[in-house]
Amino acid sequence: MTAYGSECFTMNEVNRLKVIQRVHDHTLLQREAARLLEQVQRVLRRYREHGAASVVSVRREHPGNNRIPDDLRCAALHLNRQPCLVSGSRAEVLPD
Repeated sequence: MTAYGSECFTMNEVNRLKVIQRVHDHTLLQREAARLLEQVQRVLRRYREHGAASVVSVRREHPGNNRIPDDLRCAALHLNRQPCLVSGSRAEVLPD
């Protein structure tokens, strides 16, 4: 495990690494790489400092910003699994 996560790469990260390596080796201009990737200078700087592992997304191990907390999700699923009786425009939970 490195500072940038695991060393397993997705196909997008492998493609990004190939482009960054070509820019680093001066076989591809940054301007041309910018057509293929976003934020070429930032990724290239990290690549030069930390190597290939820096191409892996740093957000990989973090939960998403819009993720519902586990306790709220479990409570909602529990309510959803209870049988209910629909009368009119409201639903009432049947007692067990």
